[in-house]
Amino acid sequence: MYFGVLALALFGAPVILADGFVLIPTLMVFIAAIGPLNSLIAKRPTCAECGAQVEKLRALRLVASGTGSGKPRSNTSGRGRGKPRGR
Repeated sequence: MYFGVLALALFGAPVILADGFVLIPTLMVFIAAIGPLNSLIAKRPTCAECGAQVEKLRALRLVASGTGSGKPRSNTSGRGRGKPRGR
């Protein structure tokens, strides 16, 4: 029975060795790489010419092109939420 258990352990050895010699060191390298990546993300944006710190670009707003009256246009095409056009 003793040698039977050793034979079963021998079949499981590649899995145990893969965990000890491949997965754990790979995980340690991955965790060690997080520190420098976080420091790169935390750096403030700088000007390429003079090196001064600049603000991040803001999100662009969508400006609807209209007739120039300054009033928002309503949806009157009959599709969507606007009032349908009468015939």
